[in-house]
Amino acid sequence: DGTGEQPIAPPDSAAVAAADSLVKPTPRGPVFQPGLDRDRVEIGVGPVQGYFDAVGTLGYRRYVRERRGWAQFAVGELSGSKRDYLTEGVGSAYYLFRNRRTWHPDQRVRPILEAGPGVHLAVQSAHLVGFNERPFHARVFLKLHAYAGVEALLTPRTGFLIRGRISVPEHRPFDYAQAAIFFR
Repeated sequence: DGTGEQPIAPPDSAAVAAADSLVKPTPRGPVFQPGLDRDRVEIGVGPVQGYFDAVGTLGYRRYVRERRGWAQFAVGELSGSKRDYLTEGVGSAYYLFRNRRTWHPDQRVRPILEAGPGVHLAVQSAHLVGFNERPFHARVFLKLHAYAGVEALLTPRTGFLIRGRISVPEHRPFDYAQAAIFFR
């Protein structure tokens, strides 16, 4: 062309793709989805089988990650029961798995089908008539749990759930049902 300048070659598509991959980092760690509860507090009550009539619970649930279609949650729970002269408190930690095919985090009403191990510290106290002291008894145990029920979002930040629990080992495998409200 007489100007002495070299013509500019069109960019190579492979080179452009390689440059784009350097600019866009790949996500690391758990990928959080907007409809999923990252953190949630649950306050509940429910009937139990055994000596006590009812149980009150305060729980905290944290989304950990999803792997191979299984959402994983770490859950801490405090529960307490009282009847006449006997009081019981339990601190529990669970690691629960929920399969993605059984629920969708963006649904307002969704089923609860989850299972996993739980470790529990139970403390019992009795008030014995005629004695000035309250004897205590404590034990730690490990169980496998399965939950089934339904949860419904009432507002974007609150919801309601009803669920039952089966535990193994247990002499009464269906050990409680619960109604709770949760805050996200």
